Amino acid sequence: MAVSAKEGKLLRIDDVAELLGTSPAQARNMVGRGQLVKPLKVPGLGLRWRAVELLAWIKSLGGETGTVTA
Repeated sequence: MAVSAKEGKLLRIDDVAELLGTSPAQARNMVGRGQLVKPLKVPGLGLRWRAVELLAWIKSLGGETGTVTA
């Protein structure tokens, strides 16, 4: 899946984990410890992350943004 910072996509935990290069379980642990961008609670869908916010957070850590293929 290609994610562009300009797109208003909502990402699932699997997508977030792929962008971070980790497992969904580790990404959930990061959420629980407050180490990851706060997710949205979407009724009927569960937790979702705004692609723009997640990519900005990665950039703030020194990572690259733009078009990321996950």
